[in-house]
Amino acid sequence: MYGVMTAGMAQAVGWVTAHEIQPAVRSGELSARGAVAIVAVVGAVVVLTTIGVLLRRIAGGFTMFNVAADYRRRVT
Repeated sequence: MYGVMTAGMAQAVGWVTAHEIQPAVRSGELSARGAVAIVAVVGAVVVLTTIGVLLRRIAGGFTMFNVAADYRRRVT
C-alpha cells in the first residue's frame, strides 16, 4: 500500500496542478472550492500513505516477535 500511495501522491499532485492550481493562476484567484479540493485530495493521499506505513510497521513487529518466539521454542 505504501508504494502504491507513493505513486498516488504523484498522481494527486498532477491532478491538483492541472485542475486547480493552473486555472487559479490563469484567473488570478483561488476559489474556496478549489482550496478545499486541493486540501482534500492531498490530505486523503497523506492519510492513506500513513495508514499503509503504520500497517507495514505493525506487521513487521508481529513478524519479528513471531520469528523470535519460534527460535526460542526451538532452543529450549
